[in-house]
Amino acid sequence: MKERFKRAMDLAISGLAPLLTHSRRRGVILCYHRIGGSGSAVPADDATTIPFERLEAQLRWLAGFCRFRTLDEIVHGAGGDGRWEVAVTFDDGYRDNLELGRPLFERYQVPVTWFISTDFVANAELIPWWDLAAILAEEPASHAPIRLEELGGEAFALAGAGDRGALCRALKRLHERGPWDRARAVTEELARKLRAAGAVSTNAMARPADLRAASASGVFRLAPHTCSHPNLALLPRERQRAEIEGSRDALERWVGPPAPWFAYPFGNRAMRDESSEAVTRDLGFRGGLTTEPGYVDSAYDPFALPRLVVDGRWPLERFCARVLAADLCRRELG
Repeated sequence: MKERFKRAMDLAISGLAPLLTHSRRRGVILCYHRIGGSGSAVPADDATTIPFERLEAQLRWLAGFCRFRTLDEIVHGAGGDGRWEVAVTFDDGYRDNLELGRPLFERYQVPVTWFISTDFVANAELIPWWDLAAILAEEPASHAPIRLEELGGEAFALAGAGDRGALCRALKRLHERGPWDRARAVTEELARKLRAAGAVSTNAMARPADLRAASASGVFRLAPHTCSHPNLALLPRERQRAEIEGSRDALERWVGPPAPWFAYPFGNRAMRDESSEAVTRDLGFRGGLTTEPGYVDSAYDPFALPRLVVDGRWPLERFCARVLAADLCRRELG
């Protein structure tokens, strides 16, 4: 019933597109994470990976009525001609953003701000906890149980869906509630154990050479996304500063001065605090980007800018509805 209601709402709102796109100017910042290869299978429950064809359909629809803008242009209102404006951002630093996305962004003349978590670029053996959870969800039954010392020596039978689910929930809970040092230690130990079991090798992030190629392309502007992608609310102010400043410094070593924008990891209010925004201001950024939906206008604090997170599972009409009603369609509506 809920899905039918959402589908009806999507169709109704997207059907009003000609009226809505001509009756009012809006500025929207979109947030993506990963791109699935053309014709490749994307898991049905993968919200963070958008299939190549679906991304192209979205860009084609947007190009019909809006101007693609940089973050500077959309936040500071450089348009002024009454058209909608859209800024495209990608978070984390996956290599597929460059390899698969660049041809699309060049074709549709889309400037992209690419927020990079630099520890994963510098060290290919660091695997984000959410990628480990995705690996566990499909782990073959042939592997022996693993015992994690950082979880008190508890053993998890990879052959059992129940144990794999419990381990995924433990990972998520640690990264949401802390303590952060233990969360990172558990994640690193799990990555080592899965690597030893042959279930994982290296992460899927870009390497420094990829970032240099992206920076030279004229399509991407690189920007910091912390070093290790922590829940900033779990860290004291000085460690938040080290995470943010360290990420910016790493990008400057690899590609030169990055864009003066920062995206908070995870982006919602529960994953940042007043120190997160204060540190971002103190470090001289022009603004900080959240993952809370809404339109960009003068009412927003530039250090709590809204972004519409694009779910890779959305059909085109749902994407259209979310763009056209970003101030109405909250996360609980999917």
